[in-house]
Amino acid sequence: MKKVSPRQQVVLSEIKAFLIKKGYSPSVRELAAILNIQSPSTVHAHLQSLKRKGMIDWEPDRPRTLRIIEWEERRDAI
Repeated sequence: MKKVSPRQQVVLSEIKAFLIKKGYSPSVRELAAILNIQSPSTVHAHLQSLKRKGMIDWEPDRPRTLRIIEWEERRDAI
């Protein structure tokens, strides 16, 4: 696993918190609001970076499919 920047760690933490609280993944716009970021494209850039680092994944062109890889690996190990 590659090193995650402090800002990317915040993004990842907010995704985890949203998933725990709501039971489904946040949209890019919801994440932008939570992170107080004006541009959804900035959030998308953080998500792309986390995906390249193997931290998250999602199904292209499908809403709310964002998932935390670490959680899936733990679940599969059980």
